[in-house]
Amino acid sequence: MKEINVLKKMNHPNIIQFIDAKKTENNIYLIMEFCNGGSLEEFIKKKEGKLEEMEILYYFRDIIDAFRYLQSINTVHRDVKPDNVLF
Repeated sequence: MKEINVLKKMNHPNIIQFIDAKKTENNIYLIMEFCNGGSLEEFIKKKEGKLEEMEILYYFRDIIDAFRYLQSINTVHRDVKPDNVLF
C-alpha cells in the first residue's frame, strides 16, 4: 500500500503514470500507463551495445530529469537498471 500511495502522488512526463490499483482476495494489481517501446536494456542489446554519444545523452537527460523529480518529492527508486527504463 505504501508503494501505491507513492505512485499516486507522482506526476512527471518521464515517469510511467499510475492509473489505478485493484485488490482481490490474494493479489493487488497495479494499472499503469502502457509503454510499448520496450526497455533500455532491449534497446542496448539491439544496438549490440554500440550507441552514439548523442543517443546516450538524449536518454540520460530524460533519466536524470526523472531522478531530479523523484528527489524533489523525497522518493528513491531502489531498483535502477536498464531493464526498468521503459520507452
